[in-house]
Amino acid sequence: MGLAFKKPEVALDRYPYDWRMKRFMPYNANLFFIMGQKLKQPDAKGRTWWDKPYHISEYETVFDMAQDIEDSYISMNWFYKCSRRGEFVAVFDHIYIDLDCYKYETNPTIQYHDLGENYEILLKFCDDNNIPRPSNILSSGRGIYLHYTFECPVPARCKGRFQATHRELLRKFIPWGADQATYDFSRVFRLPGSVN
Repeated sequence: MGLAFKKPEVALDRYPYDWRMKRFMPYNANLFFIMGQKLKQPDAKGRTWWDKPYHISEYETVFDMAQDIEDSYISMNWFYKCSRRGEFVAVFDHIYIDLDCYKYETNPTIQYHDLGENYEILLKFCDDNNIPRPSNILSSGRGIYLHYTFECPVPARCKGRFQATHRELLRKFIPWGADQATYDFSRVFRLPGSVN
């Protein structure tokens, strides 16, 4: 598929590993990530969503703070500017696939709310269809996130390969309700452990 995936057993010296998010941290200390929140009610400006860039040095503090906030989201990639725009992506460290299986009846054996520890169904689907097994499987609240962690952070100059690999994974997971709109570089996903 183009990019190597691996669930590491130990952290590599060159690339710090965030065990909570199951992702490598970039080696560049001048990068930014985005945290966001879906608002239940529009704010004074009528917005139902807000997001804010943070410096990589704030990662641990912001991550810990966001755990108790409803509907918290984090950027999929790292940015070299304080902006969640695709052209400012500096490093890719994983691909995630959002399975909205509650929307689809293409596979009646899948009960998204009952998947729980029964993720073996999903892993068997991967094995049977020659799809790499995900590094991590998370509940997204009403569906499933699959994380594919790279062996090391991938520079933005490889974005064509990144996007082609992401689209191919999305295509392969169509029977599971893969959200086909989740391949853009500036995407955010629900923070594991945040309240839904």
